[in-house]
Amino acid sequence: VVPFEVIPNIEIPYRLNNAPEGSEPMITAIAAQVACEEYKVASQNDKEKLTLAKTKTYKIGFYEGKMIVGDHKGLSVQEAKPKVKEWMLATGQAYVYAEPEKEVLSRSGNECVVALTDQWYIKYGEPAWKAQVDKHLQTNLNCYSDDTKLRFENALGWLSEWGCSRSFGLGTLLPWDKQFVIESLSDSTIYMAFYTVCHILQNSIDGPFDGSMPGEANVLPADMSEAVWDYIMLDAPYPAETTIQKEVLEKMKREFNYWYPVDLRVSGKDLIQNHLTFFLYNHAAIFPEKHWPRSMRTNGHVLLNNEKMSKSTGNFKTLKQAIEEYSADGMRFALALSGDGNEDANFEHDVANAAILKLTNELAFVEKSLAEADTMRTGPLELFVDRVFDNEINRYVTACESCYERMQYREAMIEGWDKLQNARDKYRSMAGPVGLHKDLVRKFIECQTLIISPFTPHYSEHIWSNLLSNSDGIMNARWPSVGAVDPLLIRINTYFDKTLSDIRSKVEKSRSNKTVSGMTIYVAEEFLDWQQAALGALKSTVDAGGDVVAKDFKKGFMSMPAMAAYKAQSKVLMPFAAFTIDDFVARGAEAFELKVPYDESQILSNSLEYIKGELNLKEMVIAKWPPPPEMAAATKTLQPATPGKPACTFIE
Repeated sequence: VVPFEVIPNIEIPYRLNNAPEGSEPMITAIAAQVACEEYKVASQNDKEKLTLAKTKTYKIGFYEGKMIVGDHKGLSVQEAKPKVKEWMLATGQAYVYAEPEKEVLSRSGNECVVALTDQWYIKYGEPAWKAQVDKHLQTNLNCYSDDTKLRFENALGWLSEWGCSRSFGLGTLLPWDKQFVIESLSDSTIYMAFYTVCHILQNSIDGPFDGSMPGEANVLPADMSEAVWDYIMLDAPYPAETTIQKEVLEKMKREFNYWYPVDLRVSGKDLIQNHLTFFLYNHAAIFPEKHWPRSMRTNGHVLLNNEKMSKSTGNFKTLKQAIEEYSADGMRFALALSGDGNEDANFEHDVANAAILKLTNELAFVEKSLAEADTMRTGPLELFVDRVFDNEINRYVTACESCYERMQYREAMIEGWDKLQNARDKYRSMAGPVGLHKDLVRKFIECQTLIISPFTPHYSEHIWSNLLSNSDGIMNARWPSVGAVDPLLIRINTYFDKTLSDIRSKVEKSRSNKTVSGMTIYVAEEFLDWQQAALGALKSTVDAGGDVVAKDFKKGFMSMPAMAAYKAQSKVLMPFAAFTIDDFVARGAEAFELKVPYDESQILSNSLEYIKGELNLKEMVIAKWPPPPEMAAATKTLQPATPGKPACTFIE
């Protein structure tokens, strides 16, 4: 290509692909040049790199670009583009020409071209109409994910005139010009309104369902005039001329108002750019706002073993094949774990096989537990392990319910199965010396059986009816009613898990060069004075809106007035401050607490046998920090114990 001068005309915020997360984009008026440099385009022969550069610059330019020259200087590209087009057509500098963006082949293998034919259009994008839909999207429509909402916003941004008719093929005849049929994406956008009354208009038990046989009210298709439909759906006056009995009309009106609006529409993400946006537009055009859709849940496609399903490659499985291979519940279990949101879900053979094993093992646990129930402990839930497990059941049942409400089924499976299973396994280990509690075990079985029943209905029904002896089937059962989640117990449990993990790492490291048969765990009830001063300085900085994570803050930390009296401790104080800042990033303001709201010694003492078993230790002692003088030599190299972070020494 012969060198040429790049003439700036659009200014856009361009963010490099390797820019740090959260960094501000560069403002440039030569985005094409910047993109070619970023993608290392050497010549016009670098087609793949040029495609990437073009796609990125065109997208940012259209949605975020601003004109910097000409009559439309200052306008967004979205606003300026139709004005420039109109001006060029009016002055004879351009004419309308249409062609596919790239080669399009029909199913018969023929190349497709754009034909200029008579066409009916719907003028989506008309400002007042678009404003109605956008307001509904922003304030009342639940999209369940930011990605879905963003896709709708983009569709509203570019969608304008849409050809809604075609001259051949299957479809509904265009009412005012019956030489055309309504094209499929434009058709069927409010059909669900008909579902609310179709059982009255036709034989809803035996069929057929094509309107050829009226229902009990003997209403014929010809009887359903516009005035009748307007009365039923639009609160219009009672139709002056109708042969339909008044009680039938009122029944249809009640049915419509009971079922409408659409609470949930589920569809593929690829339809957001057309059909689903038409769905919103047409409801806004026809119905009062109270009958506009309430929520929209979209999803991607389904992959099989991380590859696109294709009969030609053999990577294909029908529902019948999957049920025969994995069972209905095993397949549903794996489908639930395959993914949420608009990303393509990935159904994996190994996950489905593992699901069968998990359900089989859990069934064995349930049968064994119920058979041994009379030998288990009873009485109040007073032990630490009982209270923690009871709280974990409440916690994951509540979390699972929230996942269902957000239609995040993979997360529901993780909360309702994986995490609850882990909590149960930990309880079995910790309660080993004292035994399991009968009521808690049954509560666990009942709750988990109920909350995973949408995924495993046959497995859950067997446990619910046959093993738990409930007279009503599980499909008639209510969501389990559990107690309030205690955040303090969650925090205590987190402390215990973190402490055990830290101690295990230290034991394993120590065993790499010597034998460890016992240990002493030192617990601090309060911080030393210089530690308290550091925590106070950090907390006051955060409370004032300061950034304690910034490098400049760490450099000047010892210069703060609150730290002036502790410069002699700077060698130990700076590592402590750095550790606390890292802890703040992970846990938030809890990192600055001067005391923890629980008794560490009591928690560790209650679980002494469990910890010894987990770490394969013969002896373990819980002691207070700081250690007595005779232990000074053995503990001088330790990181001092602080509230919530014990220290330990080992015994050979």
